[in-house]
Amino acid sequence: MESLLDSGLLIAFIGVLMISEAVILSRRYQATGRGKIPHRFVFNLAAGATLMLAVQSVVWDAPTEILLILLALAGIFHLREFNEYWRGD
Repeated sequence: MESLLDSGLLIAFIGVLMISEAVILSRRYQATGRGKIPHRFVFNLAAGATLMLAVQSVVWDAPTEILLILLALAGIFHLREFNEYWRGD
């Protein structure tokens, strides 16, 4: 498991699953009109993706600035998601 994390394959695999989920949910909504509107979950997925990239950057000993940028982006994505819930959209 450690070698999967060190190589980046684990995070890449999870990223592919997240992209697949977004595509499937978007197509389902377009085809049937059922489910969540795509813009409702895209910010949640983006926040999760940036958090996973932040974890990977720590594993790869990336500069602290990269970690801080990724964490800030994840926070912005979460705030955008919460903003839609607060407005009732």
